[in-house]
Amino acid sequence: MVRPLTALGHEVEVFDTFAPGWAGDPAATGEALIETASAFQPDLVLTMLIEREVPMATVDELRRRGEVANWFSDDTWRFWASGNGRTSTIAPGRRPVPT
Repeated sequence: MVRPLTALGHEVEVFDTFAPGWAGDPAATGEALIETASAFQPDLVLTMLIEREVPMATVDELRRRGEVANWFSDDTWRFWASGNGRTSTIAPGRRPVPT
């Protein structure tokens, strides 16, 4: 994903939600993501979240600062799940939500 975007002239900052130091701790991951976004000041935050790697409050804060989109690569089944912390609760916090 990075190479095509940089080839188009975009600056890209990669943030790994599973990096040591915050993996498995959504609150710590969210804080680190906000810090990274504050330093980088992106026009768009493109996420590929699977579950609840960051709290929705983090997504809300990022949305106040700019555009946020989540790519649900091939997991369209998650749109039909209700109340399980997956797409049904993640998607409303992002626009657009490509699948």
